Amino acid sequence: MSGVSNQKHVKQRHEFFCNTNSNLSPAHWSYLIQNHLSQGSPRQALLVYTRVRHQGIYIVGLLPLILKACASLSSINHGKALHAESIKSGMNCDVLVGTSLVDMYAKCGMFLSPGKCLIICLREMWWLGMQ
Repeated sequence: MSGVSNQKHVKQRHEFFCNTNSNLSPAHWSYLIQNHLSQGSPRQALLVYTRVRHQGIYIVGLLPLILKACASLSSINHGKALHAESIKSGMNCDVLVGTSLVDMYAKCGMFLSPGKCLIICLREMWWLGMQ
């Protein structure tokens, strides 16, 4: 019974946040996304993240969580878009983001050896340094 009640509260919080002013703080959006993920709703978390990004908000700490959502949904296209976003922001070589990327690709059936991942990361760092 408490699981059903908890899901009802998650839905109410989602509706509250989505129906209020779109100028919510990054902490509010982070809370909502983390809440969806903890309740086993990765699709909702991804939808909220997409909405946040369309509003021009970028929350660095959410990238590993959203990559986890992509992995659980086997959503390789979203995952690749997030990978590109991580490269643009320079977060792709962050350890947590990097391991989340490897995990996402593996769970989506695209296996990369650790050595290849390191080479990709070093190449991306070099490319960013050249710009």
